Amino acid sequence: MKIYTQKEWKNETAKYKKEINTTDFDNACQIFRQICSEIGELIEDENFKGGYDDMMTFYNHSSYKTSEGMQLAIAWSGANDLCKYEASKLGIGSPEWWYRCWEK
Repeated sequence: MKIYTQKEWKNETAKYKKEINTTDFDNACQIFRQICSEIGELIEDENFKGGYDDMMTFYNHSSYKTSEGMQLAIAWSGANDLCKYEASKLGIGSPEWWYRCWEK
């Protein structure tokens, strides 16, 4: 059995580490945050983050029933699904993907 120095071990383990590409997840989060920002502007709630609790606020707002509100609701749903899909490819589940999305 080989006994490694710290430097040798670092070099050895570097061979097995692969870079995780989060570009698609980051892009999906950017879209999600943008849509949440647009919903927040529509309902005059600058803290709107698109969480499930936030969505009830939007659904109960009178602007939800407008064509702009419905378009944003559909866009939110699609962006939410896209984020979950991209997160799942990285092994990230719900609601962790949402927290990571808002870390940026």
